[in-house]
Parts: sequence; structure tokens; C-alpha cells
Amino acid sequence: MEFAKRKNNANSASREKRFKIDNDEQKQVNLWDLPMGPLQLIISKVSPSKHTLLRDASPALRVAHSQYMMHKYKIYTQFHMLQQADKDDHPLMVRHVLQVLAEATEYYINAGYDLIFAGCLLRSDHFEQLEIGGQAIDVTQMHQFLHEFYTHVEATPTCSHLKQRRLIYTVTLLNILRQFQRFQIVSSVTPLLHWQLHIELCGIYFGINHVAKLHASEKNKFIDFLAIMAELLVLDMADETVNRYTEIGQSIYIYGRKQQQALNSRTPRINLKLSILGPSGVRGLLEDVINGKVPAASDVIYPSVDESALNIQLEVWTTSRNEIIGNNSMQICVVSLA
Repeated sequence: MEFAKRKNNANSASREKRFKIDNDEQKQVNLWDLPMGPLQLIISKVSPSKHTLLRDASPALRVAHSQYMMHKYKIYTQFHMLQQADKDDHPLMVRHVLQVLAEATEYYINAGYDLIFAGCLLRSDHFEQLEIGGQAIDVTQMHQFLHEFYTHVEATPTCSHLKQRRLIYTVTLLNILRQFQRFQIVSSVTPLLHWQLHIELCGIYFGINHVAKLHASEKNKFIDFLAIMAELLVLDMADETVNRYTEIGQSIYIYGRKQQQALNSRTPRINLKLSILGPSGVRGLLEDVINGKVPAASDVIYPSVDESALNIQLEVWTTSRNEIIGNNSMQICVVSLA
């Protein structure tokens, strides 16, 4: 009798255990339900070659992995900034590159494009450099990364619509331009409802040649131009004289920087004229950006433009043709009125 009782108790315990297991399976804890600390630790142990599979496993894991990548990127940036501060032999160019990379991307990141930024970090050939102590990226690598990032922003559906996205582009461009050493506002007028802003950068030049008479699309032109201006800002911060011939898609861009010591009437100057028609809040925001009142790291409140009339046209030209073989001007339709 005692043996039978123990057997019945064992069977009962077994059933309870199976019932508990069944319930546990119904309440299965997913990987992405773990607190971010343990989850990031797990991701860090995954082979880099498997990270793409991890991101593609689910939308929740994509978000978690992006948070991991952004954390990794911030640590990498902080490491090299501290190296610059502590060691005289740490190249100053590293600081310029990381600073401009932040200025050229943080408006997008804070507007919800962090998943795209993290994905570009992962796809980049320099992903392994994000390890602590890894070699810092140089200005050419920064240009390539920015071009890929802007291309994916334009190609990937996101929470922001086209007009809002192009407004972020304009904010980013003006933020880059205002930091050049010889930046000046030539004029700011409002004829016929359009705000026309004329900016000049002394010592900087820009031109374009089209390959096989094929012209770059409007989207490609403004992506190319923003990445080029970010590169030029790094070189301007470093006070370097450079001449660049860069082939991107169907275009060859000729651009560079002259030394600033001896400025005269023959010094090349790049001129940029923005013509903007839109809600009054757009002009107020862009003026604040020009005056340095809207840091890239801040959470910007953008005026709603998706249901409003918005037209942004950009004209770029260089006053000296000495350094340029080809066209010294370019028109870009950032946002069309239609």
C-alpha cells in the first residue's frame, strides 16, 4: 500500500510538473523581453557575421540590436575623444572627423532614423573598428559612411514623410555650413513670399562633371552634396589645402579648399542660395539653426509640413573657375511644390 501511495504521489507530481512546463511554454520569455543589460550582453557574444540575421529575426530584436549598436558607437566616440584630450600624439583630425560625423547625422538620429544609422554601422566595412581601441575612421571613410546613410534614409520607409525628411536635410546642411571658418550670410530677403537666403564660403570651391552626358537625379545630387560639404568641413577645421576629384554614380565632383591666409578677389568662393516657401515655423527653425541655437544633439521640434505647401530649391555656384574643369554651378530641387 505504501509503495502504491508513493507511486501515485510520483505520478501526481509528474503531472503537476508537466502542467507547469506546459504553462511555462505558454508564457515563454522571448529574447527581446530580457532587460536591455542582459540582452546587450548576449548580443555582444554573437559573432559579427551573425548580427544581420539577429536584426532580421523580428522588429523587436532589430530595435534592441540598434540600441546595442548606438551604445557601442557612443563608447567608441567617447574613447577617441578622450584619447585626443589626453595624448598630444593622437591625431587632431580624428576629433574633427568624429565631430562632423555627429553634426551630420544627429538631427536624423534624434528624429527617428537611429535604426537606419545602426544598420549602416553594421554594414560598414569599418564595423570592427567600433571596438574599444579600434582605429578611428578617417575623413574618406566618413564621407563613404555618410553617403550610404543618407541613401538609406531616402530609400527606406520611416515614420517621417518626404517633406519632413527633406526639412531635416536642410537643417543638417545649414548646420554644416555655419561652422566653416569663412561662413557669411550675404543676404536674407523675402520677395514674392519666398525666403531667399544667400550664403558664401570663402576659400571653398565646388564643381561637377557628368559622365557620358548622364545627369544625376535630384535625390542623388543633394545626397552627394551634403556628404561632400561634411568632408570639406573636416578639412576646413584641420586648415588643410586640398583638391578632390571624386566620382559618384554618373558624376565627377571637383571640390576643395584653399589656404585662408591670403584672401583676395581671386580667392574661390562657393555661393549657396536657398529659396524656401513654407509655413512661418520653417523659416524660424532654419534661422535658429544658422545662429547656432539648435544643437544637433537636441530634440528638435519640427513644424508640421506634410500637409502644407513646402518648396525648397538650392542653387550652388563657385565664383572662380580656375580650379574647376566642368560646370561650376548646380541646381538642386530639395522639395518640389507639387
